[in-house]
Amino acid sequence: MSVGCGALRKSSLVAGCLFLALPPNLAPISLAQNAGAKPSAETTAAARNLMVERVMRWKRAGRPDLAIQVWQQVLVSDPNNVESLVGMART
Repeated sequence: MSVGCGALRKSSLVAGCLFLALPPNLAPISLAQNAGAKPSAETTAAARNLMVERVMRWKRAGRPDLAIQVWQQVLVSDPNNVESLVGMART
């Protein structure tokens, strides 16, 4: 029993050290502080571009079902996005 407890203690110690080693912008406290802040237009555009790239990869991989799911995620963040509506229709 003591061997199991020692392993648990060691793994929790390692997890705690890894958590403390995170950069401040990744810690949950800073996320809670920024929860009310809206993302900038540049951040939103960059995220949308990454999602469009993901759609293209899914389409090339022959997975239109997953491409449609990504288009739906874009629509959740921006319901008036014409590009995602057209892309979903084409897919």
